[in-house]
Amino acid sequence: MLNLTIVATMTSSKATLRVGLIGCGGIFRLSHLPSYQALTHLASIVAVSDPHDPNRIEAGTSLGLDAGACFKDPGEMLREMKLDVCVIATPHHLHREQLLAVAHAGVACICEKPLVLENGDLLEVDAAFRASGKDCSVVHNYLYTSGMQAALADLKGESPYFAQTRAVFSKAFPAPANDWRFDRDAGGGALNDTCYHEIYLTEALMGSPVTEVQGRIRSARFGRSADDLVEIHFTHANGQGSNVLVGWCLPSPGAEHFITVYGNDRSWRVAGRGRALTRFDRIGGAWQDVVSSPAFRYMSQWCPRSSGKAERFASVGVGSACTP
Repeated sequence: MLNLTIVATMTSSKATLRVGLIGCGGIFRLSHLPSYQALTHLASIVAVSDPHDPNRIEAGTSLGLDAGACFKDPGEMLREMKLDVCVIATPHHLHREQLLAVAHAGVACICEKPLVLENGDLLEVDAAFRASGKDCSVVHNYLYTSGMQAALADLKGESPYFAQTRAVFSKAFPAPANDWRFDRDAGGGALNDTCYHEIYLTEALMGSPVTEVQGRIRSARFGRSADDLVEIHFTHANGQGSNVLVGWCLPSPGAEHFITVYGNDRSWRVAGRGRALTRFDRIGGAWQDVVSSPAFRYMSQWCPRSSGKAERFASVGVGSACTP
């Protein structure tokens, strides 16, 4: 997967990045809009694109954009607007075509996960951005929450030997017929749309890349083409293991996210994808809260989907190498 290898540095003298956004649906309203509204000193959304009129009009109004900066066609936006970076926040099956358009326009890109759905598409996108000389990155936003940053710092020098990850959602049944997240051909499903986060978080906390995967994905309850239950076991390069369970179909009073990492004498538990961090020590014999401050100046500990990730990307600019 394409990713941006960078070191975050804050600078007030850097010119504000001009951002164009493709896709003005739910993830735009929940994450991208509040992110960039908090980071106007680093980046500003100067254009949006969405074929759905209500989404596009609402986005333009929220951002104070003229009608001429709100496009139905992302290709027209890329042709008409001078952009430093483009953010893609659309359903998964649309990413490939949009990524290629951004690359051919000579604009750097930040794309919602997953970048693409097929290995061949990944190679095509990689080649296009390398040819353009521009950067491309996939959003791993929960790496930049306060709890995750504190856990990664606390785990330095440790050698955890196992991690247990659980993400449980109790989605409404039956699922809406027009919800693309339950359509396999659209790139939906618990694995692509949700478990993706748990995978990169677990791998980061284990401090070792995944080398072997065993698992099972299935539609256990909803009976749609996409999966709603994921069970995975990972073997890491250092020989240690981790398990990940993600379910959209499991009864629960609300969303539950826990990652527990086990070491020789201590264990760590990241809750809510970084909203909270606790640590267990054999000597103390109890779980203790780990106090953490926001890893980035404009990131709220309680809004991990918002400005932490955007500040991470905006603060380093778009000049780093794109690596597979």
